[in-house]
Amino acid sequence: MAHALIVDDDTDVVDWLQEVARMEGFTVARAHSLRDARIELGRQRPDVLLTDLRLPDGEGIELARELEKPETTEVIIVTGHATVDSAVAALRAGASDYLVKPADLERVQAVLRHAKKTCALQQEIGELREELRR
Repeated sequence: MAHALIVDDDTDVVDWLQEVARMEGFTVARAHSLRDARIELGRQRPDVLLTDLRLPDGEGIELARELEKPETTEVIIVTGHATVDSAVAALRAGASDYLVKPADLERVQAVLRHAKKTCALQQEIGELREELRR
């Protein structure tokens, strides 16, 4: 089952995103700060990281830069402070999508479905590479 880490300092946003992610078949971990998110990343690598841009102790995009294997985690920025500069910075840091709060349910579902498919394909590629090495 695909795993999502949701990082936002607004509990209502985390609750809503968690509900949507679970409807899409994800297990979910939650964090409300960079510090908490780093702890969760140490526990289990997420297939999808949904993070707010602005957090109490820094910027959520830092998490994308810190991922050990960034190609195996889809990073989605969810922000109420959208700017062209922050969108460009997010994409340069490896984010696959950029959502503006309040995010539309269908858009979030579509982004999560796409991320889930991408993760499944990445996993399959990894398995095929392993087979080729044998």
